[in-house]
Amino acid sequence: ANDANSLAVLPFESLIPDQDLSYLADGLTETIINNLSQLPGLRLISYASSYAAAADHGDRRILASELKVEKLLIGSVQLHEGELRVSASLLKGEDGSRIWSHQYTRVLDDAFAIQDEISRAVVAQLASELDQTFDLRASGASAESASTSRAYRLVLRARHARRNGSKASLQEAEQLFREAHEVSPGYADALVGLADVLQVQAVLGQSKREPAMSEALALLAKAIQLEPENAAAFALRAELEHRHLWNFPAARASFTRAVALSPASSEVRARFSRFLAKSGDHPQAAEHAWVAADLDPRSINTLSNLAIRMLRENRPADARAAIDEIRFLEPDRVSLPWLEAQWHLQVGNPRDALEWIAQEELAYLRLSISAIALHQLGRTQQAEQTLQTLIATDEGAAFQIAEAYAQMGQASESFYWLEQALRAGDPGLSELYSSPYLEKLYTDPRFNDIAQTVGLPKLAN
Repeated sequence: ANDANSLAVLPFESLIPDQDLSYLADGLTETIINNLSQLPGLRLISYASSYAAAADHGDRRILASELKVEKLLIGSVQLHEGELRVSASLLKGEDGSRIWSHQYTRVLDDAFAIQDEISRAVVAQLASELDQTFDLRASGASAESASTSRAYRLVLRARHARRNGSKASLQEAEQLFREAHEVSPGYADALVGLADVLQVQAVLGQSKREPAMSEALALLAKAIQLEPENAAAFALRAELEHRHLWNFPAARASFTRAVALSPASSEVRARFSRFLAKSGDHPQAAEHAWVAADLDPRSINTLSNLAIRMLRENRPADARAAIDEIRFLEPDRVSLPWLEAQWHLQVGNPRDALEWIAQEELAYLRLSISAIALHQLGRTQQAEQTLQTLIATDEGAAFQIAEAYAQMGQASESFYWLEQALRAGDPGLSELYSSPYLEKLYTDPRFNDIAQTVGLPKLAN
C-alpha cells in the first residue's frame, strides 16, 4: 500500500491562449511543490517526475500507482479580462474521486497570493485527512504588495527560461531575476534565482568564475538575511562553499539546514548525497540518495546518483535496479555505458565492462576505464598502452589517469598524476573520496596531504 501521507502535484493546465503567459501554470505548479516540500513526513513527488509521469499517462489512477502516491493535486489556470482564475482539486489516487476543490479569482498581479493560498489549503486538508498537525511557513516576502506580485511573475518567467539551459536562456533568466530584484529588493527568491544562474554561467565558462561566484555568495547571504528559512538559499550556498571556497564544514552545516527546512525536496537530498560522498561519508550519502530517488523516481540524474552510491557501498543489486530503471526510462541515455562498465567492474566482470565502455563517447572516460578493465583481465601490457594513449592525447584527464594507475598498483605514478591535477586545479579532485579506484591509496600519507590541500575533511578511521 502507498503511504497515506504521499502526494503528487500534477502540472497545472494552462487555459491561457497567450503563449507569453504560459509560464504561469508551470510556475504555479513548481512554487506549490516548493512550498509543500517544507512539510516533514510528507512524501512529495518532485516537479520533474510529476511532469514526466503526467506526460506519459492520461489515466490518473495509473499515474498515482506508478508514482506510489495516495493523493493527487490537479489544477488549471485561466485569464479572463485581467483576472487570474485558478482551479485546484485534491483527488484520491486509487479512484480519482475528489476530496477537496476550490477556485481562486484574483487580478493578474496577485498570482503570488494564489500559490500561497493553495499550498495552505492543501496542508489543511492533509492535516484533516490524517488527523495530524502540519505547519507551513510563510512564503518569502509574505507582505503582499504590487511590487512583490510583479517580482513573483518575473521570477516565474526567469525559472521558465532557466530550465531551457541554453546560453541565451540563461542570459534571459539572469536579466529577469535582476529585474525582479530591482522591483522588489526584499524578495529572497529573486536573489537565490540570480545566484543560481550566475554560478551555472561560471561553471559553463560563460562568465568569469571569481566575480560570478563572489556575487552569487553575496546574493545568498542577503537572501538568508531576508528570509532565514529559505531552504534553496542554504542548499545553493552549500554548493558554493565546497565547490568554490573548499569549505566542507561550512557546506555541511548549510546542507543540514537546507534538509531540515525542506525535507521533502528531492533536489536538496540529491545535492546533499553527492556532497556527503565527496566528504567520504558513504553510508549517509547512500541514505539521502535513496530518499531523493523515492521523491524523484523519474529523474535520470537522481537514479544515476543512486546507482553510484550503491556501488560505493558495495550494494550491486540495488545499483543494478537503478541502472535498469534508467534504461527503461531512457534506453539511449548517454551515461549508460559508463554506468554499466562501473557495475561490471564492481561485480568482477571486466570483460563485460570492456564491452560497455567501448560505447562511451568521451575518450578520457573510455580510455581510463578500459585500462582498468584490461588490467583486471591480466592484459597488463595492453592496459599500459591504453593509458599511454590517454596521456598522449589528454593530459587534462590527470585525475582519471591517477585512478587507473592506482588500480594497476602503481602508487607513485598515481600520486604524480594527482599532483598534476592539483597544479591544474582539476575539479575531479573533489571526488578523491567518492572514487572507488583510489581506495588503495588511503593509507599513504601523500593521499591525506592532497586531500587536506584541496580542503577535504580528514577521512574517519
